[in-house]
Amino acid sequence: FAFVNRAFGPYAWAYWIMVSCNVITPQFFWVKKIRTSLMWTFVLSIFVNIGMWFERFVIVMSLHRDFLPSSWDYYTPTIVDVGCFIGSFGLFFTLYCLFVRFVPQVAMAEVKSVMKVADPHHPMWDQPAAVAEAPAPVVEAPTPASEATEPAPDVSSSEEGGE
Repeated sequence: FAFVNRAFGPYAWAYWIMVSCNVITPQFFWVKKIRTSLMWTFVLSIFVNIGMWFERFVIVMSLHRDFLPSSWDYYTPTIVDVGCFIGSFGLFFTLYCLFVRFVPQVAMAEVKSVMKVADPHHPMWDQPAAVAEAPAPVVEAPTPASEATEPAPDVSSSEEGGE
């Protein structure tokens, strides 16, 4: 009963669109000229996506002939249904615009390659490498004045050697 209801019932138009988009359209990929053309591949992929949407539509709408009296009528969307549908698109596009605004679209490796410092003729070109290879400075702890045992420099010896 389910197949006959889907294929010949009140939603038969949706079923046959689904079949034509999901079964017949992919058969065009057997032709090499269509399979290797970017435009035809794109067009056929759109038809397959439409068929997938109709598949979900047919699954949900095939439940309209049920044993419940509330399921005996043809589905017509209310203003709330249309509002939820449009609102879902609005929410998606809002989140998409926020994503585009706050997440960088260009990889950092590509940005680094066009910076001035990446130019070999730039004066700072070898600076980052030289800084990275420089040895770390050795810092000694200060000693208290009572432990200092270094002799004071002899100033008189330098004056005598000069005469």
